[in-house]
Amino acid sequence: MLRWNDRVMAGRCFVNWREFEHPQLGTVELGGWLPKTAHQNPPVELLEGECHKCAMFTLDHAAMAPRLVVESFAAEAIGAATAVGEKLYRLTAVIDNLGYLPTNVTQQAVMTRVAKPVSYEITAGGDDSFACVAGKARGEVGHLPGHGSPTGMYGHFSPETRRKLEWVVSAKPGVTLALKAGSPKCGTATAEVLLQ
Repeated sequence: MLRWNDRVMAGRCFVNWREFEHPQLGTVELGGWLPKTAHQNPPVELLEGECHKCAMFTLDHAAMAPRLVVESFAAEAIGAATAVGEKLYRLTAVIDNLGYLPTNVTQQAVMTRVAKPVSYEITAGGDDSFACVAGKARGEVGHLPGHGSPTGMYGHFSPETRRKLEWVVSAKPGVTLALKAGSPKCGTATAEVLLQ
């Protein structure tokens, strides 16, 4: 440290010891390292570079978080209109975790039941309505592994990071259905489909 202080910092981080007469303690010595700019923090001219490295680490760490998306949400008419003008539609959706970490973030969160599984809900907009004939309008898909797991290493898409969901619903043409999926640890993703 002394060599660095002498060669790089021109002696600015260390004050040579000197005697001082204290009114209560008598003769004392003052001096030594300047703690705020030599030990606790880098010198002012090096502080920006250190802060940049810390910020980049934080941003890289945040970028590893799970990232839930609804890759697709589609409807296909599969049945004729009923007496009240409703049709049968097959809904399909693919929910994916594009993040590096799984949607539960850690296995410990699963073991302690802190991580809630990814859930989904289908709703109709406004005063529109629909009925699920097959499948449930609200449910869970479990936890989705991330692309950092052994099955999805190095950004390769793995089928295990995705869940495909299907429903059969009865609704009138022109109704807009919304799919919302998410969990507290991975956020929420939404998509809409207009029934033709």
